[in-house]
Amino acid sequence: IGIGGDPIALLRRVCDLVAPSALALVEVGEPGSETDARQVRVRAEGQPPGPWFCWARVSADSIGQVASAVGLDLTDIEERDGRHFAWLRSPEHPGPSVGHDREAALRESLAVRFEPLSVGGS
Repeated sequence: IGIGGDPIALLRRVCDLVAPSALALVEVGEPGSETDARQVRVRAEGQPPGPWFCWARVSADSIGQVASAVGLDLTDIEERDGRHFAWLRSPEHPGPSVGHDREAALRESLAVRFEPLSVGGS
């Protein structure tokens, strides 16, 4: 949930977008990893590095506190292929989710991988 370097702002936007009784699936860092914000840039083989931008990391240990800051409840954390995913639900929309397919959501998330190759400010 690192886009923009502000996980709380990003999760506030998620709250604005989710349908009633929907779950949000977000990728988090493994338990024991850091929760922080930093400057990163992407490098593609044979291309010059891209511009620096803000990116945040939230560990599995910290996602419940971050989510609750915007009114989301942590319902589960799953590990798949070495990656960790948190399921978040808005407490204003209790009950089973509509059209909820956890396996399909996890498969789609596993198909996307972002790995910044440069970290820091130089």
